[in-house]
Amino acid sequence: MQQLFSKFLKTESGAVTVEWVVLSALAVTLLAAGYGSMRDGATTLADGTGSYMNDSRQKEGIKPYKFQTPDAAGLDHFRTRFAIDAERVKAIYRA
Repeated sequence: MQQLFSKFLKTESGAVTVEWVVLSALAVTLLAAGYGSMRDGATTLADGTGSYMNDSRQKEGIKPYKFQTPDAAGLDHFRTRFAIDAERVKAIYRA
């Protein structure tokens, strides 16, 4: 039994496996932390962009558009709204 235990302590093949497991766990942890910070930054950027666009529309006297998931009626409303906005953009560039 003592010989088996001393042989186990001298063998290093299990140590390499443990090192790879620890390194893999570290890599996964770093990726998860990076994803969290990127998600927060992207959300903040998207919110800021939306606010800027709504503020710009309000300065021009256009009501802010709140997008809703299109159903049958909502899709028609979206198409109508888009056509109206496209005409306003064309009018601005013609001036």
